[in-house]
Amino acid sequence: MGVHAKRRAAWEAAGQLTLQLEVRARTHRERILEVLAESNDFLVGQEVARRAGLPYKPALDALTYLYNDGKIARVGRKFTARWGRMTLVQRDTGYTNLEAFFRGVGGRVE
Repeated sequence: MGVHAKRRAAWEAAGQLTLQLEVRARTHRERILEVLAESNDFLVGQEVARRAGLPYKPALDALTYLYNDGKIARVGRKFTARWGRMTLVQRDTGYTNLEAFFRGVGGRVE
């Protein structure tokens, strides 16, 4: 046991070491999710990066990851896209054209 560990153990035993800090760094993805949760509109990537306090490229990488994971929505292409919460626009399942076809052929499909 080193000198610092012995001192810390002595301070803890004497009740002199009471302040314990738990610091957890927030990830880029967590920051971006917080920014999008606070916004009621879709935002461009640069605005998301500015509000999250991140450089543009890491913010864009995190936005793309979150979109691919299905946690946020995107309107438009990658670099000209607007990003927002998933509750604002539900993600397209890919079956909208097929559903429209069957509604047109056989009436309502439920």
